[in-house]
Amino acid sequence: MDLDLNLVSHVSDESRSFVLTGKAGNCLCVVSVEGDTTGKTMKWLREAIEQRFERTIVSGTASDEKAALVGFFQSCHRKVFTEIEQRGRDVGQVSMVVANAVGETVVLASVGNCAAYRLAPSRAETLLPPGGAAEEPSFLGQTLKVRVEMTRQKLYPGASYVLSSEKLEGFSDWAGKLEEALGGAGLDSELMAAEISEGRGSAIGILEIRRAASDGSRPEDEWYKELRDELIRASGEGSVKQEGASAWRAQARPGRRRALSVQGLSVALAVGAVAVLLYFLWVYWAEPRLHALSQGGGEGDGPRTAVSEGAITGAVTLGSVPAGSEVLLDGKLVASEAQVPHLSASPGTHEVTVRHGELGEWVGEVVLEAGDTTLINVSFTGDIAVSSPPKEGLSVFVDGVFRGHTPCLVESVEAGSHIVAVGGKGLGPWEEEVLVAHEGVAEVQVTPVEVSETGTVKVTCKRMTERGYEKSAGEEVFVDGQKRGSTPLEVRLKPGFHSIRVSPKDGSHPSVQIFEVRAGARHFVQAELGGVEPILIDCREVRTETDGGLVIHAALSGRQDLRIAEVTLYLKGSSRREARWLPMVLVPGSRSIYAAAVPKELIAGQDELRYFARATTSNGMEYFSDMRSVSAE
Repeated sequence: MDLDLNLVSHVSDESRSFVLTGKAGNCLCVVSVEGDTTGKTMKWLREAIEQRFERTIVSGTASDEKAALVGFFQSCHRKVFTEIEQRGRDVGQVSMVVANAVGETVVLASVGNCAAYRLAPSRAETLLPPGGAAEEPSFLGQTLKVRVEMTRQKLYPGASYVLSSEKLEGFSDWAGKLEEALGGAGLDSELMAAEISEGRGSAIGILEIRRAASDGSRPEDEWYKELRDELIRASGEGSVKQEGASAWRAQARPGRRRALSVQGLSVALAVGAVAVLLYFLWVYWAEPRLHALSQGGGEGDGPRTAVSEGAITGAVTLGSVPAGSEVLLDGKLVASEAQVPHLSASPGTHEVTVRHGELGEWVGEVVLEAGDTTLINVSFTGDIAVSSPPKEGLSVFVDGVFRGHTPCLVESVEAGSHIVAVGGKGLGPWEEEVLVAHEGVAEVQVTPVEVSETGTVKVTCKRMTERGYEKSAGEEVFVDGQKRGSTPLEVRLKPGFHSIRVSPKDGSHPSVQIFEVRAGARHFVQAELGGVEPILIDCREVRTETDGGLVIHAALSGRQDLRIAEVTLYLKGSSRREARWLPMVLVPGSRSIYAAAVPKELIAGQDELRYFARATTSNGMEYFSDMRSVSAE
């Protein structure tokens, strides 16, 4: 089932296994193992958050408490994820995880693109801490940070997910005990080391996983599939790593800029802590489907390597394949974007090629042994070269992370779109979106600009599809309520707050953002379309008949399921340095129209007033109107 990303989802039938998934955005997942324990879970989660983050979350009815919890996580998401989300549609990340086992309940709460799995009670018992579950929160670290590298948002057999245990308090000791508990329960599992982009971590290999019900089938209609693959790792240029009966290696072709460095991970990596382990029990197809794929067939499949009936074969599964790629085995097309990159071939050495139009081509070799399955974690990376003649020594940031001073080469950047920002003393900040191709070098030449009277704003757009967010062009752009062109668009604006409205061509819900332009700065604004329906705000000003005073009205429309906590009005006079925020009150007899009277002292001496309204919901989300101007006379 798909989880409404801005709501709490609760499954009343606790006797079944189920899965909650989020394609993007924010969500709060509460996973109950046994019994109707949602109320107790919510109470524990609220208390744990209040203790950990020293923040009070007002409790009331069950629905209010859920809304408050969702709001807290969404607020965290906006602050932590603003720049991280721009890494691309094929990367899902979690910025915060609070997890614990309380009584018979296992809880996962997370921020960001996430999914949580709950096993049947018989399986969940093996996930509880040794000696039974604690009645009070016991696994709540001081600094919880999880980074997840995932293949793509449509899950398929062989997808590999790795947990970085960096800064997860007591993880190694806890994971070791969990490994012992799983072994005692008769599950064939293995505690494995995991090499990822940032630091090293650990994972539990669980060899029995239940398929999700997200495609409409019922949990009781699904099958189990045992996956018995070993951990295979390789690092360094042209290195070869062998374990057991199968091995794979990556090599650079002649003339390539550098040798490929590829990591291999076993099929079925999961996690070592209670809720994070649940998070990693990702979706696998039914056993008959896997069997059909391993034989090179399957309904709706494209061409695959031919294998005669009864032949002894090996199999290779590709992880981290960018959406839209073509997969070739020994030069023959065997899989495309809509197909599962799970291939069969005769034992021996084979060449695997992954092609993606704008991201380039990845090539590696795989050595297959009869009856074994090998997973290759395809790594599309490139470099970014940043220079700033004639001025050097400027600070360089990629996706908000400091990477050095100009001139510099930022190496091993994930292929795809990234935001490069450059700045220095006396200069206006500079930002640009660059596309990094596999084994390529994206060259960025910055022309330092002295602080001027205007700032530059580049507006782009991405739209949510079944494959995640994808770039979109030709959407109408309105700046401060005035049409200025279509995406992608670059405009120069005066310093101060401005509104950017991006209206979709298909007439669906627009995106409205308020941001502050700085003199001499270069800003990058990206609108996200096709997600959850927003709250829309339409502002109008009215003159009172008695004294000619000014009243601003804000009419709210769109989503009706979100409680409005407050509506405020931003005011800035043409002759004033400071802006003012005024509270807006609900107009008597109306459910969605708010108003604020502008004090005369704010109008006196002003030629023009600029204003916009902001609506804040009870769960912490913010929505804005367009910026408007009105004569102060």
